[in-house]
Amino acid sequence: MLTPKLLIRYKRDEQSKRFAAFLSAGILAGAVGGLIAGGIESSLNERYGIAGWRWLFIVEGTVTAGWSLVSAFLLPDFPHNSRRFKNRERELAVHRILSDEQTVGSKGVHMGHRRALAWALKDWKIWAFSFGFMVGSFTAPMIFLLDLTCRLLSDQIR
Repeated sequence: MLTPKLLIRYKRDEQSKRFAAFLSAGILAGAVGGLIAGGIESSLNERYGIAGWRWLFIVEGTVTAGWSLVSAFLLPDFPHNSRRFKNRERELAVHRILSDEQTVGSKGVHMGHRRALAWALKDWKIWAFSFGFMVGSFTAPMIFLLDLTCRLLSDQIR
């Protein structure tokens, strides 16, 4: 999972901006991805005897595989074992993260699983963000299904 890899490099006051950018990129990709897929499907349909949906898989698979190879070299490693940093830079990066006291245990507070669950269930922010996430997660598939249903019905009416 990419999220912990993103968050381990930043102090707490920097994490929210990075996480928001990460989630915004996913939303933008979802918005633009359909347009790109439609363009690929319509412009390459039946070219070289291959259906448009197959072209879509070929193009998206090629781009994904290519980008994964590039990303293997672009994404930095964890600060404590990165080969890109000099020794002094590595020490500074590790010290910067550790000085932020990013763990609950660093303040001497120990919380068991049940107590942590009870604490989380009492927090109104967790409920608000969970509700917002669920609404956002369920509306996109519903819009897609509504669009698909309308298209199927319009094809049957013609």
